[in-house]
Amino acid sequence: MLTDLVLFKEEGFDLGYDAIIQAQVRKLKEVKGRLNDLVIVEARDGEEARKAAENKNIDIILGVESSGKRDRMHSRESGLNDATCELCRTNGIAVAIPVAEMLNSPRRIELIGRTMQNIRLFRKYKVRVVAASFAKNKYEQRTPNDIAAMLRALGMTPKEAIAALNAVDDLLRDKREIVRKGVRIKE
Repeated sequence: MLTDLVLFKEEGFDLGYDAIIQAQVRKLKEVKGRLNDLVIVEARDGEEARKAAENKNIDIILGVESSGKRDRMHSRESGLNDATCELCRTNGIAVAIPVAEMLNSPRRIELIGRTMQNIRLFRKYKVRVVAASFAKNKYEQRTPNDIAAMLRALGMTPKEAIAALNAVDDLLRDKREIVRKGVRIKE
């Protein structure tokens, strides 16, 4: 089952998804307590991403590669580092790759390079990746095949790309099954 996350409220196009969820992106200050729906937090730089990774109530971190900082001579300011990836893995937090923002941004080349670096970090630290369109209108939506092809072009293996597309469903299933850490509801 494939689910897409979008940021608009009107009805979108039928692109082959089983479900389309209108995601509500929150600021880090707004997250208090454990919520039943997906908690998506926007982190626009490395410091916000680290603070979000420390919070166990967050499910998805969005927009880490959209930092306004300029890249250095020999490295990118991708918004993630080793410590943040380790925190994401231990706290079960996924990092999102927003396809619509990457394709429609005037800084597209920077975002693609930063995402490629982040994919290497995801693989090294085994961080869960969520790939969705995060479209702001129905014309920015992409089919699952388009998103998977883009992820493969950015450096993911086909297996990792499919897992990133299915990650939303996995997060929703885990959210329903886990009552507390170590306690699951058995059907």
